[in-house]
Amino acid sequence: AHRIELVEGPYAQIARDLNNGSLDLLFGALRSPPPFPDLVEEPFFEDPYTIVCRRGHPLTRLDLATPADLAPFEWVHPTIGLPRRAVLDQLTAEWGLPQSVRFETSCLATITSLLTASDRISILSWWHTEHDDRLARVNHARISHEPRQIGLTLRANWLPSPFQLKLLECLREEALAAAADRDSSERTPY
Repeated sequence: AHRIELVEGPYAQIARDLNNGSLDLLFGALRSPPPFPDLVEEPFFEDPYTIVCRRGHPLTRLDLATPADLAPFEWVHPTIGLPRRAVLDQLTAEWGLPQSVRFETSCLATITSLLTASDRISILSWWHTEHDDRLARVNHARISHEPRQIGLTLRANWLPSPFQLKLLECLREEALAAAADRDSSERTPY
């Protein structure tokens, strides 16, 4: 019998565990370049950032939210050091939005709770909001940022077992199918 253990945590810790052999692979946002020279990345698809809020939020009724529409709402900020935080800091400066920080977290469950219980807004990736019916994307001007890639990070010298090879094959197939579904949909890219 094979066992698959899913581990979630801060990227720096997971990358360290991958590098030292405690983990076999990392699936998620790529850092390009990875933090250790013996790690290699395999991109699957782009996952842009978007402004999010709760379902039924006043911003969801707008055809296109402007910076002035966003200004009255309090933000849930990503933790300093996360790529999303750098993008949000740049966005607030470019759009002239208030820069006060009251809530700061890297925990998706906390962000979701803070959003669904209030009129706060935040920035998440499209992928994070894809299957959460409590959250809604705000239709807004495109957020300027480097393309965010989702994929695999592996040790360059890793020799996967036959079971691990099959798992990798399944991950690659699912990622290709998800990317094809996304490309064929009529969503507006932000």
